[in-house]
Amino acid sequence: INENINILSPDNEVSNGFFHVINSVIIPLDVESMDQPENNLGFSAEIIPISELAKKDLLVESLIKGSDVYNFSSDFTLNIQFNEDGNYSGKFLCNQIFGTYTLSEEGYLLINQGASTKMFCIPPNDDIELNTQEIWEFILNENIEILASNEDGKVYFKSVDGYLILQEN
Repeated sequence: INENINILSPDNEVSNGFFHVINSVIIPLDVESMDQPENNLGFSAEIIPISELAKKDLLVESLIKGSDVYNFSSDFTLNIQFNEDGNYSGKFLCNQIFGTYTLSEEGYLLINQGASTKMFCIPPNDDIELNTQEIWEFILNENIEILASNEDGKVYFKSVDGYLILQEN
């Protein structure tokens, strides 16, 4: 299981021990258990390089926070693409979004609040804007683990409060 992991920066000292910066993320092979309330995903996983996330144009499918589920229409949702240079870009309704992201010392994805164009867009219903606000609150305020499924091709941003399901566009 360790054959695809490269340590980029070993033995970084912190107050309660050491950590290593690696170049990989975990990919689940089975996502059947993702509906568990505590978000204990409990599936087998394989490691892939972080750079594989940067090659995907991702479309938000749904957000699960506890017992709340926010579903999104593929026509009126948020799509986001992570570039290898630490920038992200995407689109929500008729507006372009853009900003930066980093990986924390612990390996979590940290998405920084970016900016967007300010075109007037009429959403098909009020839920679109409310659900999208939930997405932004989730991804801007969480330490996110990046997981993906080989079976369904989806990417999962998991945190202690829930997970965001994205599909390749």
